[in-house]
Amino acid sequence: GKNHDDEKHRISRKKYFDWVAIYLKEKIHGASDVMRDEIFDDIPKYRNGGVRILYPSIYPLPDGLKEGILLEVGFDNVSPNQPKTITSWAFEKAKSNSKISVKDNRARHVSCYEPQYTFVEKLQAIARKYRLFKEGKGTRAMPENFLRHYYDIYQLLDLPEVRAFIGTHTYESYKKERFKGDSTDLSRSEAFTLDNLAERSLFEKEYIRTSSLYYRGQPAFSDILTRIHDVLPTL
Repeated sequence: GKNHDDEKHRISRKKYFDWVAIYLKEKIHGASDVMRDEIFDDIPKYRNGGVRILYPSIYPLPDGLKEGILLEVGFDNVSPNQPKTITSWAFEKAKSNSKISVKDNRARHVSCYEPQYTFVEKLQAIARKYRLFKEGKGTRAMPENFLRHYYDIYQLLDLPEVRAFIGTHTYESYKKERFKGDSTDLSRSEAFTLDNLAERSLFEKEYIRTSSLYYRGQPAFSDILTRIHDVLPTL
């Protein structure tokens, strides 16, 4: 629960993530290994933790990609949600070829967090990871998956329900809850204005370096910032 933040609770959550990795190692057919990826752990609270599933591959990894599939396991809000069918580009590509017989292994009726609330959490993630970047506390020069959040915000702003959610009482209330003691006036946040041109250039170079992550095409970083800045006064 929200108030379960004693040291014993934190240790218990970490042990749970360790157990998940061991459990999945015995259950996932075809995986060569399942291991903890502690780069994604929410230290010191351990509200979430990383588990990486590895599979044998006959092709080299594209630049910017990490081996395996990352599961971010954790404890957080799961409602409101909507049932969705989870597919993959590999399945859709194979399905479109009538000469290929493929088993339909899509996950159906998966409860997915509504995008309006995901949007607020992405805003908080950018603010938090930018602070880590400024403090030099990231495990690398750039906090893990930091710039991917800007892309996610860009995509979420394309949804009418997200646009309509911004500025509502529910939006402001949930933003206050997620940001806790941090400022919720994002219009002045350096994480979103990126007025420091040296930082903006650094972020753009790092974003371009991960172009292989975007199989449908990677929008220009300047386009991402333009879309964010268009609504920034209302955030």
